[in-house]
Amino acid sequence: MATIVTRASLPRSLTTSEMDANFTNLNTDKVESGSDVTFGDITGDLKGYGEVMLTTSSASGAVSLDLSAANIFKLELAGDVTVTFTNPPAAGSTSVATIVAIQDATGGHSITWTDGVYAGGVAPPDSTGANEVDIWTSFTYDQGTSYVVSLSMKDVS
Repeated sequence: MATIVTRASLPRSLTTSEMDANFTNLNTDKVESGSDVTFGDITGDLKGYGEVMLTTSSASGAVSLDLSAANIFKLELAGDVTVTFTNPPAAGSTSVATIVAIQDATGGHSITWTDGVYAGGVAPPDSTGANEVDIWTSFTYDQGTSYVVSLSMKDVS
């Protein structure tokens, strides 16, 4: 692990070369998944990151979305789908998942969210036309006991 110089460890402000070295160390010393990381006094902007997306082609029937494997899921709907989330985060963490639901050329397929709660208690209607695309967001704050599901963008095709 590279050494990061912080102002707390010095009786003075960081020099330009020390700041540049910190950024070099952060960029070259990659953090592996599952590692515990403490950034302490280091603050800054996060730019240019990627998220993991899993695609389920010809989605139909029961579909399980593993929150430990990805946070974006692309469902190419070929039939009605009942979505269940698995492997929610441990206590003290939350999970947000984005689901891209794409109707096939026939359309008419519905999505049911198990364990989902909605604003007003009613699931918003999804787009069912041929090739239509809806973007859904799911959020759990209680280790998967419940999921707040919202239709973020309707028919973005």
